[in-house]
Amino acid sequence: MTVENEGGLLEAIKDRYLEKLSPEIFRSRLFWKTVEGLARSPLNRPQWKADRISLTHFIRVTRDAYLGKAPVVWCNLLVPSELIHGLGCLPFYPEMAAAVTASAGLAPRFIDRAVEEGFSSDACSYHRCLLGCAVEGFLPKPDLLLSVNYPCDSAVLSFAFLSELYGVPHLEVDVPLPGREEELPLLAEQLEEAASLMAGISGRRREEMMQGLAKAIELSNRALEHLRRVEEMRKRDDCVLDGKDAMGNLSVLAGCMGSEAGVEFYRLLAEELEERGCRGP
Repeated sequence: MTVENEGGLLEAIKDRYLEKLSPEIFRSRLFWKTVEGLARSPLNRPQWKADRISLTHFIRVTRDAYLGKAPVVWCNLLVPSELIHGLGCLPFYPEMAAAVTASAGLAPRFIDRAVEEGFSSDACSYHRCLLGCAVEGFLPKPDLLLSVNYPCDSAVLSFAFLSELYGVPHLEVDVPLPGREEELPLLAEQLEEAASLMAGISGRRREEMMQGLAKAIELSNRALEHLRRVEEMRKRDDCVLDGKDAMGNLSVLAGCMGSEAGVEFYRLLAEELEERGCRGP
């Protein structure tokens, strides 16, 4: 799902809610009922059928995070979502929230708010935007902050501040650079610590924890099979899925892997590419 594909939906939501925007709106069941209705309406015209799957998934997960239906884990884009889905928690990606905020034309307000709080104007605009949203109370309260040290330091530094703001733990996962296999035991230890924390806040016993992780990994592997089909078809010169649209699917790789939505998204995308004449090199 690309941000561009949300144009009609975002405009409809802005028309209804922008003038009375407040943190309480996002914790309203009526707001989410409206969003879900608009997502199913003709106003939402995604370029790919699969985009409806990812849009529905992200709306549901975000709604549940705001309504407190399960423990919420904030993470940056490269945190493995299989770990979070498998342990009964809800992944929330504040960087994606910042992108949606910018699409709605609201980024300057929250970026300015972050600068007022003392964050440098040279810092990443995504993170200044999400920090401004957090300070003003517009984001769902996390139970845990989980970041990896890729692709940059912004999430690690922002999450350290947010840990103090919300009074919740922040775990950093250090992914080793290529060729530094001696650091893999540290990575395994950090992932185990994160899994134990999430199992604790979701109330899962060890057996449930292992079953949940196994199911999430199975779903992720099934999604990857369909993704490999997509990537083979994208090698064709006449493939209609260009780099821009494929880049938009980064959100799916980040937030849908380990869920039924991830499997269905890539299955539908592969089928639609085949329908449009792309069957591999």
